[in-house]
Amino acid sequence: PRTPRLAGPKADAGNRPPRCHGASVNVMRALLDKIEPTLGSEEESYRLHFLRTDRAQIAGSVLITLALVVLVFAFELTYFGRQQLVPIMAVRLAFFAVSFAMLVAVKGMKSPAALDRATLIWTTGFAAQMLALTALRPASTVDSGAIIMVGIAFYALAPTPLLQRAAPALLLSFGFLMVLWLVRHTPLPLLRPNVAVLTAMNALGIWASSRMHTQRRRQYQSQEHLRASVQERDALIDQLRQSHKMESM
Repeated sequence: PRTPRLAGPKADAGNRPPRCHGASVNVMRALLDKIEPTLGSEEESYRLHFLRTDRAQIAGSVLITLALVVLVFAFELTYFGRQQLVPIMAVRLAFFAVSFAMLVAVKGMKSPAALDRATLIWTTGFAAQMLALTALRPASTVDSGAIIMVGIAFYALAPTPLLQRAAPALLLSFGFLMVLWLVRHTPLPLLRPNVAVLTAMNALGIWASSRMHTQRRRQYQSQEHLRASVQERDALIDQLRQSHKMESM
């Protein structure tokens, strides 16, 4: 009788479920949880507890940003010629529209997930505006400093989870390097200091913001444990009072 052939790797490759994507997602989640641990089942209640504070923080950040952008835009109106000013004005007006829509929408947001999505959209739009203006305007010595300040602001002021805080800052950093290389034709050796500075900025932003949010989570957890202990004490006191009343009767 003929010996049956064993199925090799090619024979059962089609029957295997794709595990690469799921494994990479699990690794990413484990890494993010290690950098910025969540509260597990208490995470949703923690976000709801700070929802009003986070909404006020986002609204204040948008208002301050709009005030600064208006001042810079007023300077651009007097500095640039008409040919350069038209695309700059289009970029600025688009960002103004997104920011005003954000201010209107943030007041009625009832869930942290909706606030996180809106914040991610606005910060990504802010990063796209910065990159477009960097590509449109002439080179300036303040460009690198402005990119670094905006990236740090993304990490420090956004109340979103770590991945959604880091994504706009990383997009801004990578996009700025691409503008320097492809638009301004900066030689690669001269890009290395910018790469080092932006890498350090993102590393510092991830570390500092994760520590700040972890500390806020611990503070909330301590407050909740203290509240639960006080409630248990009050319940025990009520039981003792009831028992004393029954004994007196």
